[in-house]
Amino acid sequence: MSLTNFWLLMTSKDPFSIDTITGITNKDKKGLISAEIYSLKDLIVRGAINVSEATNIPLDTCKKICGLARIRLEELGIVSRPFMNPMYKELDRISLGSETLNALLGGRGLHTEAITEIFGESNSGKTQLCHTLCVMVQLDKHNGGLAGKALYIDTESTFTPERITSIADARGLDRTQAINNILLAKAMSSTEQEHCLERASSIMNQHKVIKLLVIDSVTGLYRGEYIGRTALSERQQRLYRHMLMLKRFSEIYRVAVVVTNQVNQSPKEFPGPFPGPVGGNVMAHASKYRIRLRQFGDRRIAALTHSPYLPEKQVCFIISVGGVYGVPNPEPLE
Repeated sequence: MSLTNFWLLMTSKDPFSIDTITGITNKDKKGLISAEIYSLKDLIVRGAINVSEATNIPLDTCKKICGLARIRLEELGIVSRPFMNPMYKELDRISLGSETLNALLGGRGLHTEAITEIFGESNSGKTQLCHTLCVMVQLDKHNGGLAGKALYIDTESTFTPERITSIADARGLDRTQAINNILLAKAMSSTEQEHCLERASSIMNQHKVIKLLVIDSVTGLYRGEYIGRTALSERQQRLYRHMLMLKRFSEIYRVAVVVTNQVNQSPKEFPGPFPGPVGGNVMAHASKYRIRLRQFGDRRIAALTHSPYLPEKQVCFIISVGGVYGVPNPEPLE
């Protein structure tokens, strides 16, 4: 299907189409379509700077367009109007695979509309937890899922379809269906990783039931391309823009975002014997929840190290053919 035909289809069926707002010239609409930006949500997720870079539309014009898109989304109830009374709402959750692990995040598991960062050393279980979540999200709500699909951006070639099938078998899902409900993108550079996230908005408009986005790992490619102190500033700026877009993505599309992160020795940021996560304050400010994984004998430990309202907590888990499962904690955990 051509870009023009796809846009016409979006316009006729989608209340979030860019054609639903006035004040955009036909020339600018064509520029947005050529960059695969069809939706008001796309505009808000990308932001004016990214939209301008993708379309060559002047930045001031993009700021105006994004402002009009936000007003329209306020009218549709997707984003809150400024200075309204805050309202409590029960967010959807995705089980981490067991009640023990769910207890880390308040008892019901992974939060939607938020970024959860999972960091740890190699072989600590980060990718295994991501694979488990990709299956768990497909279960119905009574079994800890959201009857949804997952987007998976793989930057380290660690995604394994065979692992999904074994977890699906153990969790009572059809293995073929479980694989088909995961949309995979492999990124070979940080630029490709950013492009995958930009494309994710268009994918969301086509697949309404996507409830989970995974990036494994979010910092690895940046770390490999920007080496040394002289490149640190540029790396952090690009990583910040990437994480900001991820934050908007989670809130606008109301999905759970999970990113894995590598670690290095950062005693100033994370005092103690454990390696600290890559990315410094950029990752600390962008991630609403941070979970550290590490090995503990033949088991592994998951520790919640940051949350805006939950207490720090740690639990034990194992990795088996059915994914990750919580186990009773040995005492003491050190």
